[in-house]
Amino acid sequence: MEETKQSTPINNTKKKLPNGIIACLAISVFLLVPCICCSSITFLAENAPPELTITSNGKTSWKSPKPSEIIRLSCTYTNEISLNEKSLTNDDKRNLCGSVGYSISLVDGINVLKFSAKSEMGKITELTLNITFSQAEYNDLLANEKIVKEKQEADAKAKAVADEKAKQEAIAKALAEKETMLNDYATRYCSERKGYSRTFGKIIVNSDNSWQTDVSKAIKGNRLSKSDCRNIVNSLVQFMEVSSGSVNKESMEQIISKKYWIGMYSIELVASIGNPDDVNTTTTTYSTSQQFVYYKDSYGISSIYIYTDGRKVTSYQDF
Repeated sequence: MEETKQSTPINNTKKKLPNGIIACLAISVFLLVPCICCSSITFLAENAPPELTITSNGKTSWKSPKPSEIIRLSCTYTNEISLNEKSLTNDDKRNLCGSVGYSISLVDGINVLKFSAKSEMGKITELTLNITFSQAEYNDLLANEKIVKEKQEADAKAKAVADEKAKQEAIAKALAEKETMLNDYATRYCSERKGYSRTFGKIIVNSDNSWQTDVSKAIKGNRLSKSDCRNIVNSLVQFMEVSSGSVNKESMEQIISKKYWIGMYSIELVASIGNPDDVNTTTTTYSTSQQFVYYKDSYGISSIYIYTDGRKVTSYQDF
């Protein structure tokens, strides 16, 4: 009897993981990957160069003509600021990066203004501004400024001397012209009264520009000396300059010619035609008026009546 062998088939198929296990593994990977990414991003941020911005009108270097100047900058994310390796105080940093400004003191040569920013992991970013100052050039500048200042002072002094000289010459010229004018007025004033018998007193002008006539020293017109005429003219000119600021030449010519008119001052009236023979004063509640009487003959039959308001002639009558 023949023996029969039974063979067992070899299964080459790989075993599959149960579905539950696969799901657990997928969830673990999904949760792990974001954690790795977050750690990487955090690490990179902490080690990245910090942001540092300095705005100085687009300049990183310039030359200063003087050993000090006011600097104002716009600074962002700045931790430390130093000038020539010497750190600025917090107040100085605020002033430099604010509206106040920082008064920087420079040494001869290149002055380095360094700005630093530091990250949490110690990464440092630096920016520098270079300011050049030359002591020799500054000394030359001071010398030139001194020369210019001395020249300006000398020119100003010379101008002041020249101006004062011109002023004094102008005053002397004006006084000489006034003296000539007064002498001319006095000469013609006397000449017009050579045949005039009416009296003229000394006219006194007071400090308040009021006036009075000293009749005790009255002199007839035909006996007036040049000195007498000059005194009368001087008083008239003084009165005019105070009352109106200048000499009224038209009025002076009228007075020299012994004229009278409405609107002339009382002082001008007595200087023109002499002292009145009589003065009648009328006083009311509101005003005071005067009547100046000038006799045309020795008896007073014919007279000139001139009326004033106490200051100026308002009307006149000739009888």
